[in-house]
Amino acid sequence: MNAQNTTVAVAPNAAESTTTKPRKPMGTRAQGPNVTGGSKDARRIAAAVLEVMAGIRTPTDAAAALAISMPRY
Repeated sequence: MNAQNTTVAVAPNAAESTTTKPRKPMGTRAQGPNVTGGSKDARRIAAAVLEVMAGIRTPTDAAAALAISMPRY
């Protein structure tokens, strides 16, 4: 290998970055909205729908868990 033809790439220094975003303090986590409204049945149906969307349940299983027909689901 010829030393005259080699090049070395230098990574930019992190301290030389143009802009930096302030970080959140460690230990704090973003939380979802605090839902206080809605009936118990509405929250149960919403949970079943989200479980189906997440792939945890099938629509048929969710309808059976809610004790409703599949078309109604």
